[in-house]
Amino acid sequence: MLEKSYSMPLEKKVTNLGINTIFPRRHQVPTILAIGAHPDDIEAGCGGTLKVFADLGYKVYGVILTDGERGGNRKERLKEASASAKILGLENIFFEHLEDGKVPFNIDAVNAVEKYIKTLQPQKVITHTKEDRHQDHWNCSCATQAAARKSVKEILMYEIYGSTTSSFIPHYIVDISETIKFKLSSLRVHQSQVSRGVLNLEGLKEHAGSIGKEHGYKYAEAFEINHLLFDREKLAIEFNAFKLATDPLAPYHFHYHKSQQRMEKGHGITRKY
Repeated sequence: MLEKSYSMPLEKKVTNLGINTIFPRRHQVPTILAIGAHPDDIEAGCGGTLKVFADLGYKVYGVILTDGERGGNRKERLKEASASAKILGLENIFFEHLEDGKVPFNIDAVNAVEKYIKTLQPQKVITHTKEDRHQDHWNCSCATQAAARKSVKEILMYEIYGSTTSSFIPHYIVDISETIKFKLSSLRVHQSQVSRGVLNLEGLKEHAGSIGKEHGYKYAEAFEINHLLFDREKLAIEFNAFKLATDPLAPYHFHYHKSQQRMEKGHGITRKY
C-alpha cells in the first residue's frame, strides 16, 4: 500500500494503452518510474521522454522525494506538480515529503524508493545523474540506484539544465520533437518557479534543441546509462509496443506513420517505435 501519495483526478485517455490495454494478456503492461528530488525535476530532466512512453502505452509514474518547500509554498508546489504530471500522461505521482535540501543517502531513503519499485514493478527507472552539483539530486540518484539495483532491468539517469556538471556523458538519446510542447507546458505549470526565474523555459528548449541537432533530431533528451539488461520478456514487451504502433489493423489512434515514428538510441543501436 502506497500511503504517501498525492492522487490526481482520474481522467482516462483512449490513447493510453496502459488503460485500454491491447498488449497480450500474458505480458504485463510495461511500466516506467521516474524519480526526482523536487517538484519540476522530472519534467526538466525527462518530461519529453515520459510523454513519449505514455503515448506508446507504457504506464508512467512519478515519485518526488521532497515538497520543494525551500523554493516556495509547500501546498502550491504539490498542486503544480500534480497538474504537471497530468499533462505528461502520468498515471499518478507520489510524494515522500522528505526535507528539502537535506535528502539523505541512507537506508531510509533507499527504502523509501524501494517500496515503489516493489509495488509498481517498473521495467525502466529514470532518475538524476550523480554528475550534479545539487546535494539532493546527487543523493536521490544514489538512493534510487541502490533501491533498483537488483530488480529493475533498465536504469537511466537524466540531467538538470544548469545543475549538471561537465562530467555528464550520455549514451542514450530520446527524440522528443513531437513532445517538446508537452514538456514545456508541464514546466510552465510550475509558476512558483517560473516567476522567480528558477525555471528558464527558453534555456531548456534551446538545450533540447542542441541535443537534438547533435543526433539528427529537432529536440531530444539525453541520459546516462546505469545498466541495461535485455532478456526475452523485455524484448517481447518492446516488440509488442512497436507492433501495435505500426499495425494497420489497430485502431487509428495507435498508429505512428513513418514520418512520426519515435526513436531511441542506445549504445549505437537505434530502435524505432
